[in-house]
Amino acid sequence: MLTGLTLTGVLPVLVGIAVAAWLALVAAALGSRLVGGRRRRRLDTAVTVGSVRERHLVAVLDDRDGHRPDAERARALTTLGRSDHPDSREFFERALRSGDEELRRAAVAGLGQLGVTHDWAVDALITALMDGTDTPVRVATQLARLAPRPGPRLVALLDHPDEVVRFWSARLIAVQGGPPHARIAELTHDPSPRVRAAALAALRATADPDALRSALELLADDVAPVRAHACRATAALGGVSMAGFLLPLLADGSWWVREAAQESIRGLGPAVVGFVAPGLSSPDEPVRRGVAIVLQDLGIVDSLIRTGHDRTLLERIYAAGGDDLRRAAEERVVRTPARADRSAVPAAVLG
Repeated sequence: MLTGLTLTGVLPVLVGIAVAAWLALVAAALGSRLVGGRRRRRLDTAVTVGSVRERHLVAVLDDRDGHRPDAERARALTTLGRSDHPDSREFFERALRSGDEELRRAAVAGLGQLGVTHDWAVDALITALMDGTDTPVRVATQLARLAPRPGPRLVALLDHPDEVVRFWSARLIAVQGGPPHARIAELTHDPSPRVRAAALAALRATADPDALRSALELLADDVAPVRAHACRATAALGGVSMAGFLLPLLADGSWWVREAAQESIRGLGPAVVGFVAPGLSSPDEPVRRGVAIVLQDLGIVDSLIRTGHDRTLLERIYAAGGDDLRRAAEERVVRTPARADRSAVPAAVLG
């Protein structure tokens, strides 16, 4: 039991401890308030700076009297678009109608970014393509970046009266893939050759069952670039069995088409030999020579020389390709030893 003397000695100590604890609590509270206040001030400052910046950008874009340089307005539009300002749509649509090319270009580029999340930006790009707001290739580039979002909107453009719009809509549909659309097959008969070629590309990309039929039809197109495109599509879609359809194109009047036919046949690989060998007897010298070059490029000539498998076929290739092909092939075989990774073409292929 504590005596009066003991209490007299302990009490001051207890009071001191209590006072020290209270002062610590007060200090902690004040420190927390100061830190919180500094954080709030930094946040408020950031919001204020952001708001001031956006107000400045809006002021630059809202300069309808033309006091601001066009380049400055273009930069402001791009920056405002990245901030996803609530008035972005109004300013971008206004910029698309601007008489300043640089501002319109900035609007198209910005819409390509906004279109990832905003349907109105995709619609604005579609409108820009139809109206010729900017060069079609720049608008189409932004639409391609947004694939597959613009897909359904592009189908409606396949009937547009402007061939440029039809061309780019077909090209973009090819880029975006997706299910085939009946209207695309009809565009392979479009009056515009560039639209016909783009429609065929779209059919290939969308795996349309009419793609091969359309490609075969376009092998006889009046325009060389379309025939060249049809060569590549026919080989890609039909495989080695289509080589016979490509042989006549080796004698085409256009160098571009001849090269495309040769490249397409060569791309089918050694298995194509049996399908193109009859071309060595064609009445058309360009076809005979084209087949000989393809067989040389595929390594068939070198293989025949090394193995002696079919001397008759080799002589037919020489006759079709001419002395230059014979001399080059024989010199190449002597100069380049056979290697295990370039073995002879199997006899079944040559047969």
